[in-house]
Amino acid sequence: MGDQIVGYFVPLYAPAHARTAIETGRAILRATGHGAGKQPWVPVGVGVHTGEAYIGTVGRGSGLVELTAIGEDVNVAARLASIAAAGELVSSEAAFAAAGIDRPTESREVTLKGVSQPVRVRVLRAD
Repeated sequence: MGDQIVGYFVPLYAPAHARTAIETGRAILRATGHGAGKQPWVPVGVGVHTGEAYIGTVGRGSGLVELTAIGEDVNVAARLASIAAAGELVSSEAAFAAAGIDRPTESREVTLKGVSQPVRVRVLRAD
């Protein structure tokens, strides 16, 4: 994914996958120094989305084998990560609702490259 790190939170193994993904993203922001009155040691933005993905391995049994996911929802997640500013976690409305988070957040509608419809997102921060 270029300069991105990808985490898969599979509902079969993590029933609260959306909440876990958002909490993990916020933990990454805190661990990299993002927070009120702090100067990050590395600028990081996080994108979170939930939806359908096709997951499998790619590679040869005798060499490097990678776990990968494909599908439009995977593309949405990657695009959300790419638009997240340093210190921001940009979550799709779908992931935010699935996480059951009940707190005021900034709401935006964004246009993402390769995605036909605008996506409503919520923006969270480390603190």
